[in-house]
Amino acid sequence: MIKLFAMIAALAAARAVTGIASSFLEDYAVCLVSCLMYILISVLFYDKPKNERKSFGIGKGALMLLFFLCTSVFASSLASLAFSVTPQRVTALRGAIAVVAVPFAEELFFRATLFKKLYTTLPLIPSVLISSLIFALCHGNVAAVTVSFLLGIILAFIYRYTGRIMFVTLCHAVNNLLAALVIIPQELLLPVTAVSFFALCLIFLLAKRKFFK
Repeated sequence: MIKLFAMIAALAAARAVTGIASSFLEDYAVCLVSCLMYILISVLFYDKPKNERKSFGIGKGALMLLFFLCTSVFASSLASLAFSVTPQRVTALRGAIAVVAVPFAEELFFRATLFKKLYTTLPLIPSVLISSLIFALCHGNVAAVTVSFLLGIILAFIYRYTGRIMFVTLCHAVNNLLAALVIIPQELLLPVTAVSFFALCLIFLLAKRKFFK
């Protein structure tokens, strides 16, 4: 428990450093500083896995990835409608960092280190919710926090089910790539929200019937 509180204190300090850096560094540089902080904290507190990796087929992996992406589209579209948020284009460099460095650093810290540490002292659901809330609070505005909280929950469950940090990193990276490349026009937000919700229901029913009986 002491290590857990020390880890959260280290995260708070890292966020403070990132906040200071944002006053004089470019956006992409701040993002890199944040990633380096997550990796450093993970190195300090990471516990080596004890045969946590679980085998799963391509079908299950594809369904988990598709479910995660549909959830992301649904949550992002719904948040844009609810909070009147207009997504902004990012530079190629910022986009590359968001697709390569950010997923690895965040999954290494929030899932493979923080969630796992919480799960050694708390039941599964509280561990998922607490790690996802902390993950969300590191993502800025209300819309981003809302979407990140939901995605954090799914990523935590995927990590718990697979035990593979590289798979959740892949899910996170594909999501960030789509977010960087695709901006949904305001007039299409409502139909996209409806279609993505319908797709989520279909994927859930298919997964439950075929793989997770």
